[in-house]
Amino acid sequence: MRTVSSKVGKKEHATILEYANQTGESVSNLIRKVLINDAVYTYGFGNVPKDYRTNRHPVDMERKDG
Repeated sequence: MRTVSSKVGKKEHATILEYANQTGESVSNLIRKVLINDAVYTYGFGNVPKDYRTNRHPVDMERKDG
């Protein structure tokens, strides 16, 4: 698998780590899912496949249906 990298500041890194922890994803998996979701599916080019969905709610937060 290919590797993509980017330099981020300390605050950006802390934010990414916290978001990954809240969603239960690894940092690399979270970035991959969010990037593919945004780049490919944001503008209505079809339903987002399960592999590219992220739990946008923190793991310890209850989801409210409806």
